[in-house]
Amino acid sequence: MRVDEGRISGGEYCNFGFSAIALRAMHPGAEVSLVKKLNNLDVAHLIERFLEKRSFYPQEWNDFVETSQPDRKIDVYRKRCYLLDPLVNRPGDPDREAVAELRSMIETLRR
Repeated sequence: MRVDEGRISGGEYCNFGFSAIALRAMHPGAEVSLVKKLNNLDVAHLIERFLEKRSFYPQEWNDFVETSQPDRKIDVYRKRCYLLDPLVNRPGDPDREAVAELRSMIETLRR
Protein backbone atom coordinates (compact mmCIF):
# COMPACT_ATOMS: atom_id res chain seq x y z
CA MET A 1 0.00 0.00 0.00
CA ARG A 2 1.21 3.53 -0.74
CA VAL A 3 0.10 6.82 0.79
CA ASP A 4 1.02 9.66 -1.54
CA GLU A 5 -0.30 13.15 -2.27
CA GLY A 6 -3.08 12.66 0.23
CA ARG A 7 -4.29 9.43 -1.33
CA ILE A 8 -3.89 5.90 -0.14
CA SER A 9 -3.53 3.32 -2.90
CA GLY A 10 -7.05 2.38 -3.87
CA GLY A 11 -8.09 6.02 -4.02
CA GLU A 12 -9.05 6.59 -0.39
CA TYR A 13 -8.53 10.26 0.49
CA CYS A 14 -6.35 11.08 3.41
CA ASN A 15 -6.49 14.36 5.40
CA PHE A 16 -3.21 16.32 5.25
CA GLY A 17 -3.82 17.31 8.87
CA PHE A 18 -2.54 13.86 9.89
CA SER A 19 1.14 13.49 10.62
CA ALA A 20 3.20 10.83 8.89
CA ILE A 21 3.36 9.00 12.24
CA ALA A 22 -0.43 8.95 12.52
CA LEU A 23 -0.80 7.73 8.93
CA ARG A 24 1.71 4.95 9.48
CA ALA A 25 -0.21 3.87 12.58
CA MET A 26 -3.49 3.90 10.64
CA HIS A 27 -1.99 2.05 7.66
CA PRO A 28 0.73 -0.32 8.91
CA GLY A 29 3.21 -1.23 6.20
CA ALA A 30 2.15 1.64 3.95
CA GLU A 31 4.77 3.81 2.28
CA VAL A 32 3.85 7.28 3.52
CA SER A 33 4.63 10.48 1.63
CA LEU A 34 2.97 13.73 2.63
CA VAL A 35 4.53 15.73 -0.21
CA LYS A 36 1.70 17.10 -2.31
CA LYS A 37 2.98 17.77 -5.82
CA LEU A 38 1.91 21.33 -6.55
CA ASN A 39 1.53 23.13 -9.87
CA ASN A 40 1.77 26.87 -10.63
CA LEU A 41 -1.88 27.57 -9.83
CA ASP A 42 -1.74 25.55 -6.61
CA VAL A 43 1.20 27.67 -5.41
CA ALA A 44 -0.45 30.93 -6.49
CA HIS A 45 -3.61 30.01 -4.54
CA LEU A 46 -1.59 28.90 -1.51
CA ILE A 47 0.38 32.17 -1.37
CA GLU A 48 -2.81 34.18 -1.81
CA ARG A 49 -4.59 32.26 0.95
CA PHE A 50 -1.62 32.84 3.26
CA LEU A 51 -1.57 36.59 2.58
CA GLU A 52 -5.34 36.80 3.11
CA LYS A 53 -5.17 34.65 6.27
CA ARG A 54 -7.40 31.97 4.68
CA SER A 55 -5.08 28.95 4.79
CA PHE A 56 -6.80 25.57 4.54
CA TYR A 57 -5.26 24.59 7.88
CA PRO A 58 -3.02 26.42 10.40
CA GLN A 59 0.31 24.95 9.23
CA GLU A 60 -0.35 25.04 5.46
CA TRP A 61 2.14 27.86 4.79
CA ASN A 62 4.84 26.30 6.98
CA ASP A 63 4.33 22.90 5.36
CA PHE A 64 4.76 24.50 1.93
CA VAL A 65 7.87 26.56 2.65
CA GLU A 66 9.58 23.75 4.58
CA THR A 67 8.91 20.88 2.15
CA SER A 68 10.86 20.47 -1.08
CA GLN A 69 8.81 20.06 -4.23
CA PRO A 70 9.66 17.45 -6.87
CA ASP A 71 9.07 19.98 -9.69
CA ARG A 72 12.23 22.12 -9.79
CA LYS A 73 10.39 25.18 -11.13
CA ILE A 74 7.89 25.03 -8.28
CA ASP A 75 10.68 24.43 -5.78
CA VAL A 76 12.35 27.71 -6.86
CA TYR A 77 9.18 29.56 -5.80
CA ARG A 78 9.01 27.56 -2.58
CA LYS A 79 12.61 28.45 -1.73
CA ARG A 80 11.93 32.14 -2.36
CA CYS A 81 8.87 31.95 -0.09
CA TYR A 82 11.06 30.25 2.52
CA LEU A 83 13.48 33.20 2.42
CA LEU A 84 10.61 35.70 2.66
CA ASP A 85 8.88 33.78 5.46
CA PRO A 86 10.56 35.59 8.40
CA LEU A 87 9.44 38.91 6.89
CA VAL A 88 5.79 37.95 6.39
CA ASN A 89 5.08 35.23 8.95
CA ARG A 90 5.74 37.16 12.13
CA PRO A 91 3.89 39.09 14.81
CA GLY A 92 2.88 42.58 13.79
CA ASP A 93 2.75 43.91 10.27
CA PRO A 94 4.51 41.98 7.52
CA ASP A 95 7.26 43.64 5.51
CA ARG A 96 5.61 45.57 2.65
CA GLU A 97 8.31 44.77 0.10
CA ALA A 98 8.15 41.06 0.93
CA VAL A 99 4.36 41.09 0.55
CA ALA A 100 4.72 42.91 -2.79
CA GLU A 101 7.16 40.25 -3.95
CA LEU A 102 4.74 37.47 -2.97
CA ARG A 103 1.92 39.23 -4.84
CA SER A 104 4.19 39.54 -7.89
CA MET A 105 4.88 35.80 -7.65
CA ILE A 106 1.13 35.13 -7.61
CA GLU A 107 0.70 37.08 -10.85
CA THR A 108 3.65 35.31 -12.51
CA LEU A 109 2.42 31.88 -11.45
CA ARG A 110 -1.03 32.58 -12.92
CA ARG A 111 0.32 33.44 -16.40
